[in-house]
Amino acid sequence: MKFKSIVPRKIRKRINRFWRFNSYAELLRSNFKKHGVLLRAKDRDIYFAVSKNDILIDCGANVGDITSQMARTLGIVYAFEPDPYAFEILRKRFGRTKNVYVFNEGVCVEDGEMAFYMHRMTSKDPIDASVGSSFNENKNQRYKKIFVRCINFSKFIDELGRIVALVKMDIEGMEFDVIDVLISSGRIKKIKQMIVETHERQMPELIERKHSLSNHIKKENLDIDLGWK
Repeated sequence: MKFKSIVPRKIRKRINRFWRFNSYAELLRSNFKKHGVLLRAKDRDIYFAVSKNDILIDCGANVGDITSQMARTLGIVYAFEPDPYAFEILRKRFGRTKNVYVFNEGVCVEDGEMAFYMHRMTSKDPIDASVGSSFNENKNQRYKKIFVRCINFSKFIDELGRIVALVKMDIEGMEFDVIDVLISSGRIKKIKQMIVETHERQMPELIERKHSLSNHIKKENLDIDLGWK
């Protein structure tokens, strides 16, 4: 008899989350060192070679699955997540992982606070629902609005004072604004590689912006991949 057939779904989810989000388990995973980060897209796997002490940034880290891959490279990892429920998991999960720094902040174009809209399923399962929370009010039906701290990402890159090896960006529709500022300020040159999830399927108003940015990336020969997920 299969495990799934005899153990209720809620119990299986608790067991999975206990192992997946446990700080000791994350510390154990960090012993299996890697020399790169493998990001799994729907139709392809994308591998990035990374060296020890390289800087890697996870923008929109959610509960930290990509952060975990980054951490195992022994690089210096900065993970940003505005959703308070997801961030609490992120904070606990990497509490014993010394090369990971987590921030309960959104990645935006200026410092300050912004309205953040919680997904309609937040009241039932705030962790699962956190992937649908967004700065965009119209992306999905919303549960409630809160205000979260945001950082000027271009400024953050500048203040690091070092080249960044890899940025993964999944910030629910804000990515075009952030990348535009990185390019116009010239700070995009401080990032070796970027991989970005865009959200034009959920927000059709972004289709033209993606097309325009894609053309600019090709023209300037920038290493920005807009095709993740």
